[in-house]
Amino acid sequence: MSNATATAVSLPTSKKELAELSQDLKLALDMGRLPEAFYFCTNTNEMLKLYYGLNTELKTFKQWKEAGYKVKKGSKAFKFWSKPITGKEKAKSEETETAESKYQFFGVCNLFSAEQVEKF
Repeated sequence: MSNATATAVSLPTSKKELAELSQDLKLALDMGRLPEAFYFCTNTNEMLKLYYGLNTELKTFKQWKEAGYKVKKGSKAFKFWSKPITGKEKAKSEETETAESKYQFFGVCNLFSAEQVEKF
């Protein structure tokens, strides 16, 4: 599959759009409106990979570079959810002591497919 084929679907350009697409896919899955292959997905990123039409290896820009490849000019990254990231939030109490609370969130990971790279 060429890069042009893979980008025939609407690609999210922001975290907000990725969240909306993920919610739409989950809703369509719950309503039985997706092809059978989607029902074998175990997480949202697997559904996104099917939605994008990708059947190849995915890596970050840095990972492809370290492997001896360069991303082809004009290629657009596919957005996926990252592994959970733990953050710390400082909260001030009435007694002016600060307490730290931990929380987790998902960032956005920009990946390129094997069809979007070439050897140096």
